[in-house]
Amino acid sequence: MLETLRYSLRNKRIIEIMYHGSQGITQRRVKVLKMDSEKVLAYCYTHKGIRSFKLDSILEHQLFMKKSKYKQSLSI
Repeated sequence: MLETLRYSLRNKRIIEIMYHGSQGITQRRVKVLKMDSEKVLAYCYTHKGIRSFKLDSILEHQLFMKKSKYKQSLSI
């Protein structure tokens, strides 16, 4: 898990996380700003602000892949 978070931090990339917090389990899009051994400080695009996430409460994570603005057309 730490590799994806470190990748986001180093490359300023957005990741999606499933987080278990006070609101239950939520899906968030975040960009990691700072990390230590227990917490991640990240900009949360879902809540439009900087949030702190406990590492042991991050259930899943993956790189966020933007959908293309252009549709591929097929001609037969």
